[in-house]
Amino acid sequence: MAGNLAPFALLGRLYRDPSAVFGLLLAAFILLCAAFAPMLSPADPNHVDRTRMNEAPRWLNVKRYRKAAAPADTMLGRDVRGRDVLSRVIYGARTSLLVGVLVVTIAASIGVTLGCIAGYAGGALDAAIMRAVDILLAFPFLILALAVVSIFPQATLWHIAFVLGFTYWPGI
Repeated sequence: MAGNLAPFALLGRLYRDPSAVFGLLLAAFILLCAAFAPMLSPADPNHVDRTRMNEAPRWLNVKRYRKAAAPADTMLGRDVRGRDVLSRVIYGARTSLLVGVLVVTIAASIGVTLGCIAGYAGGALDAAIMRAVDILLAFPFLILALAVVSIFPQATLWHIAFVLGFTYWPGI
């Protein structure tokens, strides 16, 4: 009977740890912002307004940073092309979360599969898989991923996620 209560004991310990509660709330906030980006975003993240380039944020109330003709209606200001920074951050959370989930899924699938094969078969196959892991661990992951992606001129988000997932599986 005590084995069935183990998840509740873990949740109780997490609830008593303030940093864990803060981390869970922050992760939930980011997930909700990414999920409801069209409703939360104050502007189109790709809309370019050349008349309002490098505009200071609303909370930075310094006259020398603000143009007289442009009102300060953006919370985080505007970038060098005049796009709203807050909208770009909110929509960027979607891309970051998607890439993170894809990379972990691919890496876990490859790592767990090869780990099970190496553990079950043992012997020469185990040694060959371990040598492959050693070779991949010898290269810096990000440099290897950038080199592989640079080979493909039309690299998309899916290509980058696949390359990163394929280079991160030895850690699993």
